[in-house]
Parts: sequence; structure tokens; C-alpha cells
Amino acid sequence: MQIDKMIPHSVEAEEAVLGALLIDDKAHLKIRGALAASDFYVQKHGWIFDAVLESSRNGGVDLVTVGEVLSNQNRFSEIGGGAFLLSLYQATPTSVNVQAYAEIVRQNSVRRRLLSAASDVAKAAYNTEQAIDDVIGTAQSVMVTACEKTIEQRLSAEQIGSELFDKWADTVARGEINKIQGLDIGITTVTRALGGLGDSLYYLAGRPAMGKTTMACQWAANLAKQGQRAIFFTVETSAQQLGQRLICSEAHVNYEAVRRGEATEEDYQRMLGAAGPFSTWPLMIVDRSGLTPDDVLTDVQRLRLEGGDVAAVFIDGLWLMVSGHNYQNRVHEVGSISRGLKRIQRSLGIPIVCTHQLNRNVEYRDNKRPVLADLRDSGDVEQDGDVIMFLFRDDYYTGDASEKPHVAELICAKNRHGGTWMTELFFKREETMFYPITRKESDR
Repeated sequence: MQIDKMIPHSVEAEEAVLGALLIDDKAHLKIRGALAASDFYVQKHGWIFDAVLESSRNGGVDLVTVGEVLSNQNRFSEIGGGAFLLSLYQATPTSVNVQAYAEIVRQNSVRRRLLSAASDVAKAAYNTEQAIDDVIGTAQSVMVTACEKTIEQRLSAEQIGSELFDKWADTVARGEINKIQGLDIGITTVTRALGGLGDSLYYLAGRPAMGKTTMACQWAANLAKQGQRAIFFTVETSAQQLGQRLICSEAHVNYEAVRRGEATEEDYQRMLGAAGPFSTWPLMIVDRSGLTPDDVLTDVQRLRLEGGDVAAVFIDGLWLMVSGHNYQNRVHEVGSISRGLKRIQRSLGIPIVCTHQLNRNVEYRDNKRPVLADLRDSGDVEQDGDVIMFLFRDDYYTGDASEKPHVAELICAKNRHGGTWMTELFFKREETMFYPITRKESDR
């Protein structure tokens, strides 16, 4: 009994979830995908949860239908029969808090999986015959698996329709029919074209020095300024350098001038003024060489466990990542990394924005606007990305002779959620900022 008390669980929360599901036949829609039967510590609670889901697929949830499912599985008497189901029903006065109850159950389930994973890590660490790199790989793998969300969702058209009906009715009631559904990245024309950042894997590609990192930083900064927690993985730039770059952009100070020692006292005063607000942003910068997809998942899950959700993940950049496995060529490794990022994005259920480079083929064409075939190292990137965008600046190639100086084209070449598009942006290099072209340059 003492050991049982030490294992993270809450019988009360589990019973509250089940009671809410029994008294409200729509309550299961509120926690769709949040729980699986295996998340329940008490085995019979998991059986009842599965029976509720099966009853919902068959038409409705109540004491009779759930009892019938359990009887057909020869589990009705094992769970305590109708008397136990009735006790769950009577002990829960309302289903209003079902999501809060489910979150308690989910967190305890994650804690139990972490304890089990920690035991496996300890065993691997004690095995002195195993190479230390293999031990570290095992540790990362089991911890990632422990945290990863792998719940399968099987929903009928009735369930999906009911959930969407409630969601859209609420949107109309709140007068938000014109509100973008995804996250606002702060550049109006891009946010509108994308519909905001949603539950997808985004690739932002371009040739070196085209502005990929600048745009990714700007998106992350705009989310953070709205109070949206973001995590930014940087592989080739230190966290301090990236932070300085972000502060200079906020202060409208030339970052390159600061690095060259050419900034003025006024520039430094503006930077000091921007540093204070920057320090309050809910932005985490992770500076790590040899970044793997599992590293990304581990760090995001760690932030979640420490408290607070993560709105979006940014990675700069894919071509510098490693898979953590041995591959004979880089094409296969990049393909593995891209598939890993897609798997992780689906598991986390939040936007992942990853920068990537183009191969040199574009340099040998008269029309240097990128196409999907220009993506570097692997065709898997084209396959795995939900949205693939290219940055192109004519003045990058033509300099002062450009017909469109300071103009960047953001080209959406693949969009799993809609059509492709292109929008022009004003690139103010000295501030490392992109602006929508909605007014004259002289206004800037």
C-alpha cells in the first residue's frame, strides 16, 4: 500500500473523468485525443473509458450502453457491475470540469512513464560494457518515448461534425468570424495568406543570406510579444548572438554596425530601452550543435512539464541538424530528420517552423526564383512539409541594378491546407526586419 501511494496517480480524478463522461454524452468530445485507456492507473477505469468511447461510436453514452459494451467484453462483473457505474454517475454533479480532471490523469500518466523510463536509463548506465554514446542514445530514446503523445484518434463523421458545429457556433456567438484561426506572426499580409500558424510543419527555405533566420526570428519575436510561449533552436548562432540580434531589431538599430563597433550612443540607448521588455518575453532560445529531432521533442516536453504550454517551435536550420543514427549518405540522413520532425510535430500538435537551404542549381538558371526541386539534400523535405515557402530577393543577385530594391518575395510553393501564393515584403536590412508593403518606403 505504501508503494502504491508513492506512484503518481489520482483515483478521484480518474473517477471524476468517468463520471463526467457518463452524465454527459457529449463530454467525450471535450477531451478527444487527450487520454487513452492506458493513461488510467486503475485498470478497470481504463476498461470503462474504452467502453465509453465505443458506446459513443455506436450512437450514445449512458449507463446501459456502457454496461452492455463491458458485458460483451466479459468485464462487467470485474469492474463492479452496474452498482459501480451508478456510483460514478452519482458522484459527479457536472461535466463542466472534465478537461481539468483529464489533465490531472494525463499528467500522472506521464509521470509514471517517466519513472519507468528512468529505471531503464539507470539499467543502461550501470552496463559498463555498453559504449557511453549508446547509453546516451538509449537514455534520450526512452525519455522521448515516455513523453511522446501517441494516442490514436478514431472519430466518426457525427463526432467530427458535432465538435465543429459547437466550435463554429461559439465563433459566431463571440463575433469572431473574421478572426484568423492560427497564430498571428505579426506580418499582416503573411498571416492572412497563411491563415496564421497552425498545427503543421512549415519549411522556410532560401539561399544563404537571403533572410531566413531574420524572418524566423521576427515570427518568434512577434509571438512572444503577444504572450505566446515559443522555443527557438539555433544551431550555427549562439543564443547570445541571436538575443542581441532580436534586441537590435526591436530597437531599430543596425545589428551589423553594433558588431563592427560603429553604433552611436543613441543606438545603445535604444538598445538599453529594448533590452528590458525583451527580458520579459516568454521565449526560450536553445543553442545546440548536433541538434536531433529527439532533442527538439525532449526540450519542448521538458518546458511543458516545468509548467506552461508552448505555442510554437522554430528551428534554424534543418541542413545543420543530425539524425542521431549512422547513414551512408547525407540525403538519407536529411530524409530521416525531416520524417522525424513531422512525427514530432504531429505528436506535439503545435506549429514547427524550420529553415532550410537550397542547393546551387538555382544559381545556374536565368530565372533564379526557387522551385521545390531546389530544396537541398532530400526530396523528403518536399513530402513531409505541410507548407513550404521560399524567400527570394532580386537585389541579392542584381545589386543596385535591381528593379525591386529592398523587396523580398515570400513564395508559398506548397500548401497542404490551400492554394499557393506569393506576397511581397519590404526588407529593411539595417534593422533585420521585414514589413508588409502597404505604404511608401519613405514612410519607414
